[in-house]
Amino acid sequence: MYLPWVLLAFNLVLSGGGMMELLGILIGHVAFFLLFKYPQEFGGPALLTPPAFLKQFFPDTRYIGGFGTAPQARVAERPAGGAVFGRHNWGRGHTLGGN
Repeated sequence: MYLPWVLLAFNLVLSGGGMMELLGILIGHVAFFLLFKYPQEFGGPALLTPPAFLKQFFPDTRYIGGFGTAPQARVAERPAGGAVFGRHNWGRGHTLGGN
């Protein structure tokens, strides 16, 4: 979000210019307003549309896909010795401070 402003600041410090970066920030804001904000929030027509050859390369899809189906839950199988955690039957144990 801050990258254009950081690039403008670096260019101001290093070369003393920055007019082209400022112009790019202005054009980017105007394009964003005409493409998204004006049609969605004010109900106006889309005054700026991307070229057709760009839409062929990057179609308007709103699909957010996953990586297939979720794996099935595994059924916990008890080992032969009746152990619950891992392969060792841990037993009851001893409480601290007890007799």
